[in-house]
Amino acid sequence: MGLEFRAKNQHLRTACMNVLLSLIETLCQSPQELSEEDLVEADNALAYMKDAGFKVDWLKKKLEEVK
Repeated sequence: MGLEFRAKNQHLRTACMNVLLSLIETLCQSPQELSEEDLVEADNALAYMKDAGFKVDWLKKKLEEVK
């Protein structure tokens, strides 16, 4: 995973890592277990992580496969 994220605030770093871990956990579920809402939330989380400076192209590919 490429990371160019340099938040000085520990709480912000922790929150971003929690979003990333949650997104990975979601994408590890079988497609049959995921609702449309889960996929929308995963899309939103992915956009958030990208805006925060994470290189998440590999997760975007996985999300597209799951969709």
